[in-house]
Amino acid sequence: MKIIKESHLDHGLSSAHIDFIMKHWALNKSIFAGQDVTPIEVELPAELENLSCGLVGPSTGFPAVPDEDATYIVRNGRKWASRMTAQQAHATRTLTYIVGQYNGEEVLFTAYGGPCAPREPGDTSLSTMEEITHSRKFWAQHALSIYFTV
Repeated sequence: MKIIKESHLDHGLSSAHIDFIMKHWALNKSIFAGQDVTPIEVELPAELENLSCGLVGPSTGFPAVPDEDATYIVRNGRKWASRMTAQQAHATRTLTYIVGQYNGEEVLFTAYGGPCAPREPGDTSLSTMEEITHSRKFWAQHALSIYFTV
């Protein structure tokens, strides 16, 4: 698996976290053979530091974020607004990384602390109505902490 300049790895990951991802993928990639994009959710080994998770909502053990507690902010050059909350980011032992094919090679697209979350509803890479519906349902209950806006 390669890391390219487009790989989105600025979610507070240390070089030790990246090394762990590379080793984990090397040991497990045969399980995911043939899939275009593969999200992998793993627990961090004891020797690695916690990661910060900016996702707030039921999938992270918090109540759903009501509309009155959410705001929409365009982040980091994206072309859509993200659903945000003033609730704090929190520590997690869960790491999600996403691998996919790019120009015929396996590439690490992104990695972050917390459970796997669907792409946001405004993400133009959503290609089916099923993906859009799933994203809308998830993000109607979840938001990202404005204190963790990478």
